[in-house]
Amino acid sequence: VNPKLEVTLEANPTHLDVGKLESFRDAGVNRLSLGVQSLHNHHLTALERDHTASQALDVLQYASTVFGPRVSADLYVVLTAQSCYSQILLSSTPLTLTAACSMYGLPNQ
Repeated sequence: VNPKLEVTLEANPTHLDVGKLESFRDAGVNRLSLGVQSLHNHHLTALERDHTASQALDVLQYASTVFGPRVSADLYVVLTAQSCYSQILLSSTPLTLTAACSMYGLPNQ
């Protein structure tokens, strides 16, 4: 794969570990986008997600060791008391130093 090309894998945090992430990287993936949705377990339960906040943070940390700064997390910021800053920047994780937030509005359905 041409190193100038971006090859993004979109995945959910469930069942991802360093070995799987390294396999994806070795296959040519050079960016990871994770469907985290929330770092509040009660939101994840309401959204019927099959991962916990702790699992999502673990995978984000693994991913940052494999893909460096080319990792993003999709978060639902319309949930009560949830924002990029409350989710990542203030979570006291190793990602705090490298996190950046972008917000994209979704059209009404």
